[in-house]
Amino acid sequence: MKYIEETQAANRAEIRAKKILRNDEYQRKLDQASTGLALAGMPLANGAINVSTLQVFNSRALKLAQLCDQYSDRSRQISVLLWLGHRMCQLSQRLEDELCIKLCKLTVTNVEKEAANLCNSLGNVVALPIIGNQPLRAAL
Repeated sequence: MKYIEETQAANRAEIRAKKILRNDEYQRKLDQASTGLALAGMPLANGAINVSTLQVFNSRALKLAQLCDQYSDRSRQISVLLWLGHRMCQLSQRLEDELCIKLCKLTVTNVEKEAANLCNSLGNVVALPIIGNQPLRAAL
């Protein structure tokens, strides 16, 4: 009987250790993806906005959202998507290049749909539309 209890305790300890390692791995990857996104956003903050810089920024933000999905962090994934949509909406209001404006609006539309689908999959969560400079939030 004592052998069974010791085995069960060892199994629980192993499971806890694996959870800790997984959380550490997620945090490390999250930090790397966030740094990459920050670096991709620097040209946008400096006003050097073109199609290429927008695409790099979008891809980095979507990679961050995908990473959250891989580790089942739905709330952070929704936040990243809504933040990206809000940021693209802000940029589209400042831009003059029609192609960049269209890319921003397309991104807003796609991100809004994806966030709404994620919210629906969670149950009683509603993603509020991304409009102008309204604050980002999801309502329960």
